[in-house]
Amino acid sequence: MSHPEIIRSAALGSSDTNTGSPAPSAAASNASVYRFEVGDFECAVISDGSTFFPSRPHFGTDAANDKEVHAILADHSLPLEQVRFYFNVLFVNTGRDLILIDSGAGKNFGDACGKIAAGLSMLGHTPEQINVVHLSHAHFDHFGGLLTSEGKPAFPNALHLVAKEERDFWMSKDPDQGQAFYDQAQGKIFVSQAREVFEALPFTTYRDGDALPGGVLPEAAPGHTPGHCIYRVRSRGEELLHLSDLVTNFAVSFDKPDWPFIFDCEPARAVASRKKILAQGSGSKIRAFGNHLPFPGLGRIRPEGPALLRWEAEPWVF
Repeated sequence: MSHPEIIRSAALGSSDTNTGSPAPSAAASNASVYRFEVGDFECAVISDGSTFFPSRPHFGTDAANDKEVHAILADHSLPLEQVRFYFNVLFVNTGRDLILIDSGAGKNFGDACGKIAAGLSMLGHTPEQINVVHLSHAHFDHFGGLLTSEGKPAFPNALHLVAKEERDFWMSKDPDQGQAFYDQAQGKIFVSQAREVFEALPFTTYRDGDALPGGVLPEAAPGHTPGHCIYRVRSRGEELLHLSDLVTNFAVSFDKPDWPFIFDCEPARAVASRKKILAQGSGSKIRAFGNHLPFPGLGRIRPEGPALLRWEAEPWVF
């Protein structure tokens, strides 16, 4: 299987014409920031844009065929051949720290993304005011906004945090990606991209249990990458579960949590993490957020039968 082009180029030419719908005019853009609260924290989702990926082989890999994937997409009234990937970034103002969890894709998809600075401006902040940046894992659609086009830190005054296992994996001599469904060429791209950002920025690494800036708590959820983390944003008895890349599509990821995603580095481990965390979230009916769910990516995980979950988007509040 050879799909290294998916990451760098396949989505660059995508537009809404791929769905059979006319592309919106530039003057008809919609909201790209969404404000909400978690306890005493002022939070916001910033859209870094979106693009299209093929529905196959991204979902299911050897656990499904085209017909099964297309049936799920059709059940959710989605196009069958391509799915829209959203790039949502969570901003948290704890009253002490201005925190970003990930930074979007930057300019890796051309003009489709790279909107975090503009989103911060809408919120009344500048990149220089961000003082904590969490990196959930080292895939470019999560760190793409960390460096400027000149290779300088986009958030020059921020403490950059990443799980030690994540940085150690990508900076090791020969990161083992042999279990992944993507091919060796794609694996080399992932390694070079991760090393570029880790070499350019002074990341502080942590292990589970280390003291970190309050309010945003990383939690290991390995498999998508070895050091992949989710987050729990907690304030005054309220909690938001940040799902990171446990989920990548509001239909497939919840209907079939046991299906791998093509960019899972360790598919079996990723499935185990996904099923565990989604089951916990559905049982508690906790509020959740997803990087790749339809903007603003806020909602709840709803159990629907003994083996089926559904994403329930929360109503917007104006």
